[in-house]
Amino acid sequence: MTTVRKAIQKIRFLAHDEQETGYDDIVVLQAINDGIDFVGRIIKNIRPNLLSVEEQGKINAYEKSIVTKNKIAGILDVRIDGKRLLPTNRMCISDFSLTSDYVKQYYMVGFLGINIYPIPNKDVNYDIQYVPEFEEVSLENDTELPFPNDFHKLIIEYANVRLAMTNEFDTTQEMTTTQMITSQVEDMLYAYPDTQHQIKSYWDNDNDDDCIKGYL
Repeated sequence: MTTVRKAIQKIRFLAHDEQETGYDDIVVLQAINDGIDFVGRIIKNIRPNLLSVEEQGKINAYEKSIVTKNKIAGILDVRIDGKRLLPTNRMCISDFSLTSDYVKQYYMVGFLGINIYPIPNKDVNYDIQYVPEFEEVSLENDTELPFPNDFHKLIIEYANVRLAMTNEFDTTQEMTTTQMITSQVEDMLYAYPDTQHQIKSYWDNDNDDDCIKGYL
């Protein structure tokens, strides 16, 4: 477990700032949060399911809105009564008054929710999987860094690079280190099982008996 205070201590050691004369805690904390955001965006692009949360609830008949607990950074899956919905755009919908007992699509409304379409004419249950907005860690509560420990080392290294870049005119070495961190994060992410793939025959009958299922 790596808390914010432990991370700050490690960064000061790497930056040869054990006497706390080069950077104050707020500056180091901002560099840590920059590192979390940097690593988090790579994870979101490659393995967003590792950052995702699920929410379930009920929508009453003739209502269409789902409001999530967190701001949405990306939607992975939306289901109504267990059936997956397809994403659409508000501009593609010609009749907002259309109701049905079968919901087909959803579209985002801001960053805090989605609307479903057509409007259900009965109570339905929803299940949504999405990536929430990143939360900054806090020094006051000595928050634990997110993600597994292997990623913490790279967050700390990134934070150290960010601090070094503020004191140097030539940033070539720091940019090289940043690229190396990116490559390491990507390698770790590709090692996680993620995507199910299917190989079907040419004459596909839409049954699952001719599928070879596995993980990349």
